[in-house]
Amino acid sequence: MVFIRFLQLSLKDLSVFRSDFIISIIHILIYQGIFILFWDALLRQLDSPLGEWDKGSLALLILVGLIFSSIRMLFFGFTTMSSKVINGELDKYLCRPVSPLLALLAEDTKIWAAGHSLLTCSILFFFMDQVYDYQFTTLSFVYFSISILVGSLTLVLMEGCIALSAFWFGNVDRLFYLINSFGDFQRYPITLFPKLLQHFLIYVLPIGLVSSIPVMFLVGMYDEPASMLIIQGVILLFWLCGFVWLWRCALRRYDSLGG
Repeated sequence: MVFIRFLQLSLKDLSVFRSDFIISIIHILIYQGIFILFWDALLRQLDSPLGEWDKGSLALLILVGLIFSSIRMLFFGFTTMSSKVINGELDKYLCRPVSPLLALLAEDTKIWAAGHSLLTCSILFFFMDQVYDYQFTTLSFVYFSISILVGSLTLVLMEGCIALSAFWFGNVDRLFYLINSFGDFQRYPITLFPKLLQHFLIYVLPIGLVSSIPVMFLVGMYDEPASMLIIQGVILLFWLCGFVWLWRCALRRYDSLGG
């Protein structure tokens, strides 16, 4: 009931500044549109696709980044965890009859920002479909949906593990900045990079799992999508186990330090 009331108040808050809400959508459309126009102009000059990537698939590559950003905003609490650990704010979560991890995430979750980003993504896809006339099969869309969801949760859990390292190392904001600096790889087809870098961006720092891989599933570039989905599931399970283990260790360490 508290969350429902919070959503109602947040919606009323957004409705007060309608022009700002609309302008922010226009801003995202223009920002993402610049990259789409870049790929369009580049392929016009080359007068040929970029390997297997044509204008439509490159435009989708830009769009997928918005979907990951929306999912990530629901777990924004990971980015503020280190400051709460350093300042001793974690105590208030441990004293309440709810999961402290759930409380940490819920306090800083950006529900409407995520919805705003998804709305912009839907508008952008509508215009892109008019230009590129996409033709997707039901199976490829299912593969795409599972891939982007699993990939996003994998990256979120990886960021959660980094956030939990604050219990040992204190401020880890610089480490977050370092990881986020690799986010620019989302805008480029992963198959254009050397094999070593491709493996790094899939298995070590799984940026490719929220960018190129889902798009390749959607447009039919990937020969065996089911096998890749199994690999994605294994990677997700690895980070999930690592996160659960670190969380338990972090609570024990916090308890020993704080008495």
